[in-house]
Amino acid sequence: MGFWFFMLIMVLLLPLIMIGFGKRFSSKPPEQIRWGVILLFLTVTGMLAVWNRSSDTVGIAGGIICMLQCIPLIASIVSTEHALRETFDKHGIRRKFPDT
Repeated sequence: MGFWFFMLIMVLLLPLIMIGFGKRFSSKPPEQIRWGVILLFLTVTGMLAVWNRSSDTVGIAGGIICMLQCIPLIASIVSTEHALRETFDKHGIRRKFPDT
């Protein structure tokens, strides 16, 4: 049971960090913290599914949850880098867009 609580805390770290940084750096709050809240719900649900199981099962489930949590984290990095490349040139100077 103690290992289950340890794994719960470990797998909750990423969603809580995403929520915290989303609130801290938000200019558009719904877009910034959405994945953190979704991951928090899915993480708790996933860990409750292995409540009272063996330490091996809890460890494997926790590892899988952590790997799955990395997907939206990496996706947010890729999309941010893409947006930065479209907005700035390689010297960090903002590109000029025609007025629309």
